[in-house]
Amino acid sequence: MNQPKSRSTNSSAAVIDSYVQSGFITIEEGLTVGEVFDRLRTLKIEPQIFYLYVVDGEGILKGVLPVRRLLASLPQTSIQEIMIRQVCALKLGMTVADALDFFVTYRFLALPVVNEQGKLAGVVNVDQFADPLTEISQGRVSSDIFSVLGLKMDEARISGLAHNLRMRLPWLMVNVVGGLGCAWIAGVFSWTLQRSLTAAFFIPIVLVLGESIGVQTTAIAVRRFHLQTISAGGIVSLLMKEIVHSLIFGILIGCVVGVIAFFWQQDPRLAAALALSITLSMGAAGFLGTVLPAIFSATRIDPAIASGPLVLAISDNLTMLLYFLSIRLLI
Repeated sequence: MNQPKSRSTNSSAAVIDSYVQSGFITIEEGLTVGEVFDRLRTLKIEPQIFYLYVVDGEGILKGVLPVRRLLASLPQTSIQEIMIRQVCALKLGMTVADALDFFVTYRFLALPVVNEQGKLAGVVNVDQFADPLTEISQGRVSSDIFSVLGLKMDEARISGLAHNLRMRLPWLMVNVVGGLGCAWIAGVFSWTLQRSLTAAFFIPIVLVLGESIGVQTTAIAVRRFHLQTISAGGIVSLLMKEIVHSLIFGILIGCVVGVIAFFWQQDPRLAAALALSITLSMGAAGFLGTVLPAIFSATRIDPAIASGPLVLAISDNLTMLLYFLSIRLLI
């Protein structure tokens, strides 16, 4: 088995193929813990083996088994019961920057590398990239913040007026369109506002809550799509999860705001309208924050740059619409 290679990682654009090592152990899905130990006794095991990789008959990676989990299991336990099925794997051709991002995010000691067919090609160890990891972890928060705002951190450092106009003006115009849409919706429901003037007091908090959950969900989705290729089934699962979580947040926060509104205005219908609209708008924002990055990722548009401004603009309009519809329905 090969020892970890020591090489420079100054160029984060370099591909990981030259870093892939053959020092890994594969086991079949149908084995038990006892059978795995019998096999390991016949092998020369390097000190830096942290994971065993579960493959099928064609060498397709099916799961990962941490050595610590193996040691803690009974001999008769099936490997399929204790292996990790949701595998975080690198693909041949990915860049060193991608590998660093995986290590920073998941804190694994080693990562498997697969080819386009999902066949295990090798592993890379964290100590091969030890030098730049601290830099990546420190700079990532800033980069993510800029991305959600529709900017790239390197571009934000450029102070030229022409460059700033070209990079930032389109996304500012998206916000202008979103704001005009909100104004139009408010005009359509002007009669509703005249009937219930106190409803206008709560528009800012309803908008802020929708925007907040939209930005949070977008950041989660962008990071997920950046780090790994997700299947259609995985996207649906992620979408349902984020919608459910957003709705739960909406119910909890909507109830809090509704109770405050009730004690402030002594109007149970206004309180109910607030709770309903906040729940629905946060659920809608969670949906947008997941589905838009998925669409952009599938069409090879940078989801980090394109999703944030659009999620904010669309969620603002949906929030206003849902709020006024709730007011009209209940008040």
